[in-house]
Amino acid sequence: MLPALQHGGYSRHFRAHIPVYKRQILMHLVLQNTIARLQLDKMQPTTELLIPDLLSLCPFPWSSNPHHSRANKESTEWVLSHGIFANSKRARIISSNGALLGAHTYTYANADVLRTCSDFLNLLFTLDEISDDQDINGVRRTRDAFVNALNGKYDDNSVVSRFTKDFMKRLSKSTKEFRRRFITHCTDYIDTVLPEADLRAQGKVLSLEEYVHHRRENGGVRPCFDLFEYAFGITLPDAVFKDPAFMRAYFAAVDMIGWSNDVYSYAAELSRGLEGNNALTILMKTKGLSITEALDYVEVEFKQFLKTFVTSKAQIRSFGPEVDAAVRSYIHGMEQWVVGNIVWSFDTQRYFGADHEEVKRTRIVKLKQLESAK
Repeated sequence: MLPALQHGGYSRHFRAHIPVYKRQILMHLVLQNTIARLQLDKMQPTTELLIPDLLSLCPFPWSSNPHHSRANKESTEWVLSHGIFANSKRARIISSNGALLGAHTYTYANADVLRTCSDFLNLLFTLDEISDDQDINGVRRTRDAFVNALNGKYDDNSVVSRFTKDFMKRLSKSTKEFRRRFITHCTDYIDTVLPEADLRAQGKVLSLEEYVHHRRENGGVRPCFDLFEYAFGITLPDAVFKDPAFMRAYFAAVDMIGWSNDVYSYAAELSRGLEGNNALTILMKTKGLSITEALDYVEVEFKQFLKTFVTSKAQIRSFGPEVDAAVRSYIHGMEQWVVGNIVWSFDTQRYFGADHEEVKRTRIVKLKQLESAK
């Protein structure tokens, strides 16, 4: 009988009593067996995932906004008052708790500002729910209604037009520079929904390189960042957004939020047949990775995004005392968003349903079969 293997390798006694050529044969067999097992793992349908602990990687101090309760009641009533949904989508809007995301990400905002930020997040969730079920022509109509309302132009009397115009009234006293950036980034966001609908209809996915740039706009994070200026009462000059170090930190934060969201939303999107626009799907289809390998890949990328953010924010040049203070506030806002978005993902039912507390504790996510449309 052969001596036992120890700790996944051969014991010293075992190696000493087998000729070199036989040891090489045995090592080759073990390697072949390992490769075969990995290939089999890829072929087996995965029913559970152990998702990476991204929160533990974040070094930023964080606490939620204490004004959540008021903002939640008012913002939820506002978005539902437009009578957009009356089925499971209505329940998804409520369970997503946009106001809690607001409280977790705009941690420093006063009650009125938090209400406005929460309304915008609920607006984004609503646009997401509407466009998910639309073909490219439907998405184009939604896009036009949204963009026209942002700019105060033609009102088609659609629900999208009404709630967007109502929201924009809150920003009427903000600076022209802020509104210009905000409207531009909202338009860039909705414009990426058009190709997403087309890809979904064709059953195609983007290349990884294409997806990296697409995700930065498609997640709607950039207009959420614009709200930092509104929330802090600051205005950053255009020169800040042209600074290479600032923009490296900026996009690193956007990437951390987008890619972490892909990890958390994957199971829910899979159950609805909407997983095509997700980094995990892109990695599996373009790189031939298993779902476990794709999760590992995202964790490595997240660490690199974080490293880039920390390094780059220390390299931002000085713009003078007043602007430097505003930049520090903006950086703080990005840090709160990175952490708060992760915490919120486990604190609501949007991605993990009734199991969200268990997933928070174990990091184990159950994959479900495609649900029928509701």
